Amino acid sequence: MVTWDSVVWPWISGTVLRPGAGLPEIITGLVPLLLGLGLLLKTNPRIGRVGNLAMAFIIGVGTAVALVGAVTGTLLPLAGTTSSALSLNRVNGTLLLVGVICTLVYFQYLARRLPDGRTRRRLHIQALAFVGQGVIVVTLGALYAAAILTSLTIFSERVGFIVARVMGG
Repeated sequence: MVTWDSVVWPWISGTVLRPGAGLPEIITGLVPLLLGLGLLLKTNPRIGRVGNLAMAFIIGVGTAVALVGAVTGTLLPLAGTTSSALSLNRVNGTLLLVGVICTLVYFQYLARRLPDGRTRRRLHIQALAFVGQGVIVVTLGALYAAAILTSLTIFSERVGFIVARVMGG
């Protein structure tokens, strides 16, 4: 009832039943309702195929939103940061660019299928992926070392605090 009262009925009255609504407004109002009805029909095995169009629409829109989100939220900022680093210092920027490209190639899983069923990457892709794997290993090692150093620093400060309290007071 809440959905009908707060979502469906305002949609119908604002598009299909609105006084002076033209054909575009009526179609805009009916298409989501028909797709929703198709989804409701998916519960019945005999007429469930009617809802396949609605499912295809949902999957297509979801895929498009995920793809746009991945490109605009991850790849474009990464490319922008990489290009700005390249303009600051040529050597460091070039190393950063090579590291980013090789790391992205490492996570790309396209390969050629051999006659025996195994898959194999091309030699130049294997080389770039190997460098990317090395970049990942060095990065994770540096992060782990920083975490260990931070914990040792905190531990030594706590021990120093306890020793100062015991000796001083």
